[in-house]
Amino acid sequence: MHKSQLQEYSQNADILPPVYKSIEECASHEPKYKCTVHLNGVNYESAEGFPNLKADEHAAAKMTLDSLQQTTDGSGHSPSPVHESSLCKNELQE
Repeated sequence: MHKSQLQEYSQNADILPPVYKSIEECASHEPKYKCTVHLNGVNYESAEGFPNLKADEHAAAKMTLDSLQQTTDGSGHSPSPVHESSLCKNELQE
């Protein structure tokens, strides 16, 4: 859900889509992944390691959206990263 919202945000803001890069942090028998999202010249890193890539990327996308929401509140210069209509649509799809 968060990856879709971030993708939509980049399209609405007319910027390049987000690029996800995950690295494995622990031993191969119990891997933990940490993801970095590169968006519009800024890197956003997931806060903790996750046991699979999907959860890791979604957490990084959520953190990126939260960060963007804080920087766009009240400024009126950037489109809001979270659109209520797309949020409802994503929830229905899940």
